[in-house]
Amino acid sequence: KAVQTITFADLPTCTYGGAALTLTATSSSGIPVTYESSDYNVATPSGNIITLGNAGQCYITASVAGNGNYLTGTPVQKLLTVSKANQTITFDAIPDKTYGDAAFSLSASANTSLPVTFSSSIPAKLIISGTTATIAGAGTYTVTATQAGTGNYNSATTTRTFTINKATLTATADNKTRVYGDANPAFTVSYSGFVNADTKYELAAQPTASTTATATSNVGDYSVTLSAITDANYSLVYRNGTMSITQAPLMVTAQAASKIYGDANPTFALNYSGFKNNETSAVLTSLPGASTVAKTMSNVGTYDITASGGSAANYILNFTNGQLTINKATLKVYAADASRVYGESNPIFGLIITGYKGSDDISVVSTFPTASCSAIATSPVGTYNITYSGATADNYQFDYATTVGKLTVTKAALMVTADSQSKEYGNANPTLTYSYSGFKNSETASALTTLPTITSTALIASNVGLYDITVNGGSATNYLLSYTGAKLTISKAPLIISAKNDSINKGATIPTFTLVYSGFKGSDNATKLDVLPSVSCAATSSSAIGKYDIVLQGGSDKNYTYTLNNGVLTIKDNTGIYNVNDYNTKLYPVPATDKIFIQSDITISKAEIYSVNGQLMQIKAGHDLKSLDVSGLIKGCYTIRLFSDDKEVITRMIMKK
Repeated sequence: KAVQTITFADLPTCTYGGAALTLTATSSSGIPVTYESSDYNVATPSGNIITLGNAGQCYITASVAGNGNYLTGTPVQKLLTVSKANQTITFDAIPDKTYGDAAFSLSASANTSLPVTFSSSIPAKLIISGTTATIAGAGTYTVTATQAGTGNYNSATTTRTFTINKATLTATADNKTRVYGDANPAFTVSYSGFVNADTKYELAAQPTASTTATATSNVGDYSVTLSAITDANYSLVYRNGTMSITQAPLMVTAQAASKIYGDANPTFALNYSGFKNNETSAVLTSLPGASTVAKTMSNVGTYDITASGGSAANYILNFTNGQLTINKATLKVYAADASRVYGESNPIFGLIITGYKGSDDISVVSTFPTASCSAIATSPVGTYNITYSGATADNYQFDYATTVGKLTVTKAALMVTADSQSKEYGNANPTLTYSYSGFKNSETASALTTLPTITSTALIASNVGLYDITVNGGSATNYLLSYTGAKLTISKAPLIISAKNDSINKGATIPTFTLVYSGFKGSDNATKLDVLPSVSCAATSSSAIGKYDIVLQGGSDKNYTYTLNNGVLTIKDNTGIYNVNDYNTKLYPVPATDKIFIQSDITISKAEIYSVNGQLMQIKAGHDLKSLDVSGLIKGCYTIRLFSDDKEVITRMIMKK
């Protein structure tokens, strides 16, 4: 079989929506060629006619079948491109607007009927939402209508430019009024024509109001003008205001004045309140004056001072009356000096009056002055003013202070007498006292500045006898002190002399007896006594067992009175078994087992236990023994000797079981 070939020219670029394409491929054998598309969405072959679909690319394959003489031909592919179609937008012109106009609609359409969107060249000033445009500021704006395109159509845009003109805003300076001489008030501006709920705070700047008038400008009307400003959204129209300067109130006050009864009227003065700009009465066109109905001899009282008249260009004058006060003339009252003793009544005082005006005399005094003095019977020594008060007169006052008299109060006599005292030898001196005679006004020693000092020549160790008591040294504001002394009597002190009890064994030598003293004063002892008492006892070394008096007699001393107490000498059995006095001493229980208890009128300080053959078995010492432990002794009889602090010995027999 013969080989056949296909001739297939390149395909032209087509556009979406264009006319069908006729294919012209041929085979070398003349056998008809058939066609296939790789994407029927883009191109659909029918015979040799290609119907265009969506934009895009696909391959068109040309094929030829074989027959009895030819082999099947080799297919040939060609690229077919279907381009997107262009679209057009119809966009109506936008008329110019004015800032503050209502939102408006945008109208545009695409020839493809696809939806159109809108955008603003200044989105913050021309706000577009859908097809509605809202004005937010004046200016020139471009609105773009856009169709974004599809798979088969290219995008398209169309623009429209228009102007949003500024709104007209009228700024008016507000009228103001102020008083001459005051600072200008704060100027304000009123506005007419704001749109979109704008206020003056939305303006790029606010116009400033001003005037040529100053604090010193005269009364009249002055223009208030506004400075020009530029604003993005408003064209401003300016209207001036007026500031009116009115007369300032000027208060003219008749200055208060005074004079003394009987004197000529003073020159009256005027006070001004309200001058501006440091001005004075020199700016007044004419000066006001002042007058009163009071005369030289007008009675004491108040009289109007009337201010009137005067004028000024920049001031309106108002008047306030003053008062002329006619004060009382002064009459001087002279008081005479006087004197008295402290505690007595005041004497009668005298006076002289001077200072009458004109032909006046004492007949003008309505109430005659009364003398007084602050001193009373209890007033201390010194000088006191004698003053007058209580005088009255219609046109006079009374001067008492400059003519004060003096009352001199002198000291009263006061006698201080020391009281007689006594004490016992060796004791401290008693409290020395004194009494007063001559106090005034029921006063006591508390009225003295310094209390008198009372002393005595006697000391603690001074011997029995009489000693001077002297008083002096006191002082008092209101008293002149004199003094009388007294005597301190020292009597003997009691002294108890006792013979000390003693004891000896039978046959022993009589001891030297000891005297015990009670009542010595200070460092005194027996060596200081003038004569000691004698000591005697009837007992001898051969006297029988028993008690014998130690007798004290006689003796004397210049500072002591003796009280003598005898003692007792006890003669005891020298075996130690016999006791003259057992001092109610008991030992129990008898017989004893472990302990023996001691009961006695004297204090036992030592105990000794002996066996029947005289051997010392136990000894115990201590203060105020009350018991003995005999648990260690064997059964039998024992002798117990008890000793006191005074070496008294008590002997007892006990049984130990």
